[in-house]
Amino acid sequence: MKTSITYQWITILVVVLLIVSCVSDDNINFPDNSQFEITSSTAVVSLLKNLASGSDVIDEDQQCFTFDYPIVLGYNNDSNITIEDYNGLLSTISAQSSNFNITGLQFPLKITFKNANTTINVENEQALLGVLDECGYDSLREEFERLFRQCFTFDYPVVVLDSIKREITVDTDQEFDTFFNTQNIRYQPNFKFPLDVLVGPNATSEKIDTYFNLYEIIDACVGCPPVRIDSTKVSNTMYRFIADFEIKPEYELFWIIDQETLPFVEGESSITRTFDFGLHMICIKAESPDCPLGIKACKEIAVCPELFFIAEQEGATTTYTFSADFPEMQDVVYQWLINGEFQEDDGGPGGDNMFTFQFEPGSSNEVCILTEISGCTDISKYCVQIDIPQ
Repeated sequence: MKTSITYQWITILVVVLLIVSCVSDDNINFPDNSQFEITSSTAVVSLLKNLASGSDVIDEDQQCFTFDYPIVLGYNNDSNITIEDYNGLLSTISAQSSNFNITGLQFPLKITFKNANTTINVENEQALLGVLDECGYDSLREEFERLFRQCFTFDYPVVVLDSIKREITVDTDQEFDTFFNTQNIRYQPNFKFPLDVLVGPNATSEKIDTYFNLYEIIDACVGCPPVRIDSTKVSNTMYRFIADFEIKPEYELFWIIDQETLPFVEGESSITRTFDFGLHMICIKAESPDCPLGIKACKEIAVCPELFFIAEQEGATTTYTFSADFPEMQDVVYQWLINGEFQEDDGGPGGDNMFTFQFEPGSSNEVCILTEISGCTDISKYCVQIDIPQ
């Protein structure tokens, strides 16, 4: 038994020495833990991931902001580290591992945004989330919402903390959705670790202890295709829609046109349709082994008539007759307006498509026709300026 304990302590000592050798340099110090109050922070884990993700190292002056060093970061083993400059920060980020990673920091921080001369104080977690927003960095919540159930789910029960740090036990997907949807929009997923998750299409069970571990699962996840949709107007009522992304053999793709689902034709990445006047929603939905629930990209279009009318003055008077002149005037209801004020409805099966008006001498007038079709009020509008001499 004594020998076993000795080996155990030797193993721990070797691991600690290896860790220190990986991250310790002139720009990093491991201080006494009692010196600092470390706040657990999902935002700092997200921030460090965004500052140094992938193999490309970005120069400090090209980053969205710079820290006013030193800063103090906390590890998952309750130790902490003082970072003296940017190189030390990069070394610390790259030296993280599944068993030894950053989980918090000491507030407040001071930062300076790129091309700004003013240093600002970051007092708490919400302020640090504001830095993520300002820089356009994805928060944990954004990554989580994108990939939860697509790449991983929970092996229930799990314990989550709400926005005021109360522990809530959830036992099902439905319970979690209810919990998550009742939190405020600034809420970040906050779990009591360890957390059991089921990963990938085979639902492989994994136990994670920190948000760094959760990001490892997120980074390994292929996730859903980057679905995009583009459109081209062929004629006034005809549009062509294009799948504007690389289509791979493992994708199963569908067009959804005004809630009608149509499969993609093999070898074709576009579809052309003629529409009635009004608003229409066109979507592409993609499913794949890494995206079993599917993902959609949608585009809304307003198909509107191109209005036109002819204005004719009656002799030398101030009276004008206006005659609508566009192909769909027997099918489309529209309004006559003068200087923005409604005069009468016209068009459609019962309309005469004509309007007569006597103007005041010396007046300046805008005469318009305007559709009442949903989505077309400001698109389908045709106006003529009528100036009457004194």
